[in-house]
Amino acid sequence: MALNYNSITNDIRAVNELEKFVITKAPTLVQLISGIQAQYGNGTFISTNNTARNHKYEWLEDKLTPISSNVNTVTTQTSIIVADGSVFQVGDIIRFELQTNSTPLAGLSQITAISTNTLTLANDYGSTTTGTIATTHKAVLISRPYNKGSSAPAGKFYQSSTEYNYTQIFRESAELSGSDLATATYDKATTMAYQEQRAILKMLRELENSILFGSRVQRTSSVNGTMNGLIPFITDAASTVYAKNGALDEASLEEVFELIVTNGGGLNSNYAIICNPVQQRKLSAINTQGTNPIVYKETNDIIGNFAQNYLAPISVGTQNLNARIVSVPSFDVDKLAIIDLNNVAIVPMENRALIVEDATNNGDDGIKTTFTSELTLEVRNAGECHGLITGLTL
Repeated sequence: MALNYNSITNDIRAVNELEKFVITKAPTLVQLISGIQAQYGNGTFISTNNTARNHKYEWLEDKLTPISSNVNTVTTQTSIIVADGSVFQVGDIIRFELQTNSTPLAGLSQITAISTNTLTLANDYGSTTTGTIATTHKAVLISRPYNKGSSAPAGKFYQSSTEYNYTQIFRESAELSGSDLATATYDKATTMAYQEQRAILKMLRELENSILFGSRVQRTSSVNGTMNGLIPFITDAASTVYAKNGALDEASLEEVFELIVTNGGGLNSNYAIICNPVQQRKLSAINTQGTNPIVYKETNDIIGNFAQNYLAPISVGTQNLNARIVSVPSFDVDKLAIIDLNNVAIVPMENRALIVEDATNNGDDGIKTTFTSELTLEVRNAGECHGLITGLTL
């Protein structure tokens, strides 16, 4: 007796319980970055103000004037060499803070002369006592006072720089045989719309991993080419990477936000904190302030898997800085990223945001649909607006 073969496993038959197939929602990070719609068929897949017109996508970057520079050499307590002397002017009032956690020395100093990166200091400014300056410190601008009748101050000129990324092609297919299409199931697996939605979600998950970990490789005739991700952008810039080498605490988060400010990034109220579920639980454990919590649950029905927000003790205008916590299982367990959502975007190649094609060949017993999207990631001011904590213990 011949056996009947059917590749569909959920065809209708006499069963007491129905198997329910659950598709996890589209990745939260993809949702948070402007321009992405989760559902194919209920809106556009990519909607953004910018489009790429070349495989190499470039953008201009600008930043606020930095207000600090690390101390590289202490020649004497009144003559030091900093990493970037252009941050300061003669007459500036500065103080010194530890590079690792911003703990300040008690007093202030005034800059009396500048020669490239060498600062000459008059310590114990006013009634303060500066303390002992070391190469573990950074010089931080406090104020730039002027006397009455003074001439117009010299302008600080900063020219925009250019950064770039490459586009990457993402492709997925949905396919059903003629027999599959004719088979009734409980889970709608034999409907093409169901298979197409699965294909789109798979492509979104690949996109999320590329957004985080991708490496910038130019496309050639023999190399497919990939785009750079958030973590490589921030790591390469290095200036807002904080090596904790210990357990996550609130001071670590504050340190990164301070690095963003002192490097000229500025602050806003549209951040995402990206971490592994292990570090998300660490964040939850920090919440010990009773009626004044610093971590609280999201109360609306936003799609995705972030369930908490972080309320930093840092003001932005008249409000505290707020960051949404995004738990990503594939994220490095010893790292935590702080992303300025106002300065990151997913950019499609012009007319290639999402191409849907019928890939069924003539005579095929079934239907096949392919989805193609060519995208890149724009990360503005990676070393000023975004931050990374490394060396976190479990």
